[in-house]
Amino acid sequence: MEHQQPQSISSLGPILTAAEVAAIFRLDVRTVRKYYKTFGGVRIGHALRFLENRIVEIFNGNLYEQK
Repeated sequence: MEHQQPQSISSLGPILTAAEVAAIFRLDVRTVRKYYKTFGGVRIGHALRFLENRIVEIFNGNLYEQK
């Protein structure tokens, strides 16, 4: 099995909130919260956070291009 090098934090891009993701997709924030795993979000306590690079990939239609 091939070992992958970890990405640097700067290459992951900015971190977005659920409200910011909702604005990008023109969705209600409750919809983003319900499907946060679909958007690649992570729960940190009660807060949800999303990587901008992943959101851009989804928005551009690259749904299955995960590394």
